[in-house]
Amino acid sequence: AKVLGAEERIAELEARLFGELRREVAGEMGRLLETARRIAELDVLAGLARLAERRSYVRPEVHTGFELEVRGSRHPVVETM
Repeated sequence: AKVLGAEERIAELEARLFGELRREVAGEMGRLLETARRIAELDVLAGLARLAERRSYVRPEVHTGFELEVRGSRHPVVETM
């Protein structure tokens, strides 16, 4: 009987603590979502940086004039075929 009572108290405590945790997390949902968005953005940028390094991609030079000069250009999709 004592064991069953202890198990019930443990289950009640666990349920109460879990409820408190859920309320605290819900209160921080905006910050959690913003953090997740920023982590996702960093993940994408890191992946693109690895790809650029592996395939020797370079950043184009952009000038203010009306002329367009393209040298040594490559298409990433065509290049993988």
